[in-house]
Amino acid sequence: MSMGAVRRQKLLSILSSDGAISIKEVAKKLRVSEMTIRRDLDWLHAEGLTTKVHGGAVAKDFLVPNITLKYIERKIENQESKKKIAQKAVTLLKDGCTIFLDGGTTCGEIANYLPQDLKLRVVTNSMYIHSTIVNLENTEVVLLGGVLSEDKNTLDGILTLDSAKSIKVDIAFFSSAAFDMDSVMNIETIGLSVKKEMLKNSMINVFVCDSTKYGRNGFYKVADWSQIDFFISDIKNDSELVVELLSRFKNLTIEFVT
Repeated sequence: MSMGAVRRQKLLSILSSDGAISIKEVAKKLRVSEMTIRRDLDWLHAEGLTTKVHGGAVAKDFLVPNITLKYIERKIENQESKKKIAQKAVTLLKDGCTIFLDGGTTCGEIANYLPQDLKLRVVTNSMYIHSTIVNLENTEVVLLGGVLSEDKNTLDGILTLDSAKSIKVDIAFFSSAAFDMDSVMNIETIGLSVKKEMLKNSMINVFVCDSTKYGRNGFYKVADWSQIDFFISDIKNDSELVVELLSRFKNLTIEFVT
């Protein structure tokens, strides 16, 4: 078997376990150029074995019905960091707890790592997360009803918000498109009101977000840092942001992944 064939088999194996891959990250993992991976994925796509997306590829049987490729493209951005963040996040879970997972791709990774030996109740307004965990034996899934947003993933609107107002959770995991030293922000309103409501209705709020979102321009405030109990990220532990946050918010715990 040629080196190219061996490499394509490895790509299919990764796709089988992860569902989607990033060209940049898998090139680094396999120690070849991004152009080489791009050619391999073109070959696999031509053979009908994958679906191409911007920046990567998706396994043929991975796409949840109606989930847009745009969501999948966001999912594979900084995917390795998101996985590590998710693995750290689930260590906060205890048997019998009720959690909220928002519609972001980092929370989507948390759904992939939920420990199956714990009895959990998961509240979400994400179609992707619902489809990921609906068949887990020890997990009760509460899907907040409402209107499916244009992202084809997030249930939103008055009905969803009304449902959120009637629910209390132990831990709310949430992500965002941007954050700085003052607050956590989104760049659009999809799911925003539901997310803010669940943060009010939670005992513990956990912000999960990779470092590329730091300093991005956001428009809609999701939360102040004073509302957050845990921040889990791949941001450097000696960064200016971390030093500032720890000095200002004594009750904030920051968990680092590398």
